[in-house]
Amino acid sequence: MRSLGICEVKTTSQIPDEPYDSWVTQLYWQMGLAKLAYPEANIRGTILAVDLNTGDIREFNGFTPSEVIFDMLIDKAHNIWAAVNGESTPDCEPSLLCGFCEFREDCPVFNRDNLPEDVWKTVHLFAQLKEQRDELETKLEPLKESILKYIGTNKFSATNSDLGLTVTVMAPRLAEFVDNKRLKEELPDIFEQYKQIREYPASLRVYHKKTKSNGGE
Repeated sequence: MRSLGICEVKTTSQIPDEPYDSWVTQLYWQMGLAKLAYPEANIRGTILAVDLNTGDIREFNGFTPSEVIFDMLIDKAHNIWAAVNGESTPDCEPSLLCGFCEFREDCPVFNRDNLPEDVWKTVHLFAQLKEQRDELETKLEPLKESILKYIGTNKFSATNSDLGLTVTVMAPRLAEFVDNKRLKEELPDIFEQYKQIREYPASLRVYHKKTKSNGGE
């Protein structure tokens, strides 16, 4: 019996713990098409995720064709084709990919208040990495203090060719700034004349919501 392997390769900026639903759907589509072409073949599928930032590679395997899932995908394809021809309304499914769509604000299924599963998976991954970063920063601070205690705080630079490392120190420095609050209150005309408008990008916070514990009677 012929054996076929289907590999869906995905590039990402951070490999998730579990493959995104869209990745799995695409793999089932590929396996279903292969099953139509080679009905007697033993078909197995895998998802190969590649982190473009670090070069890490992770494989999610163990997938086999599913007639039920493939029939659902066929129905979805028929719906999309009918919508393209103006015969029906598309049955849309919000996902992380909506973030790249320029028409999402007018889309009837796009809802910021109801995040889809793959968005929550990304939020969870973000929270995990942030916790790792916070833990690393806690460990880095005493190491930095130990190095500065030895080297001192004057301007300094040294290189270790064997390790391929360079360490530098920037001496303490003073910075001048204007008290905007006082300037606005005491010299409002000057403040208005020289103020500058700066646009800041959107910020993102992900944190564990504290739950109130039930007290005893």
